[in-house]
Amino acid sequence: MSSIELSQSSAEQLNPAKSTRIRLEFLDGMRGIAALYVVWFHIYLDVINTKSGIIKFPYLLNSIIEVFMSHGASSVAIFIVLSGYCLMLPVAKSSDGKLRGGVVNYIKRRARRILPPYYAALFFSLLLSALVPATLMSATGWHWNSGQPAFTLDGIL
Repeated sequence: MSSIELSQSSAEQLNPAKSTRIRLEFLDGMRGIAALYVVWFHIYLDVINTKSGIIKFPYLLNSIIEVFMSHGASSVAIFIVLSGYCLMLPVAKSSDGKLRGGVVNYIKRRARRILPPYYAALFFSLLLSALVPATLMSATGWHWNSGQPAFTLDGIL
């Protein structure tokens, strides 16, 4: 990295107003908290919940956990609203109210960012479905066993 590039990046860090990109870190933090809450909510439903859970807690502790974990749907809505707001910031900042580079370039940029991890997760899920024997999954009695045996056309669909 040359000294000119280094001084330009230092100047951008010292003067964030010149940066062309809007980044609100506190919104990223709120989105992260909402996403973590959704993960914990699903863990609660499958592991701790008094109706279907496998871990049993004393009544008082279970009641406290139940009150705290009763906002899963709201957390999903909060995450979606904050994500939509963050996606619209560049449009709101532009002078003409349009996306930089147009809709097609926007879709290309989003696809480049989202599709590789999506396909990796899909591949990993199919690999796990192929490797985990159906007899192991059917022994749990949980609600997702309706897709067993997993690595068949019916199970994948």
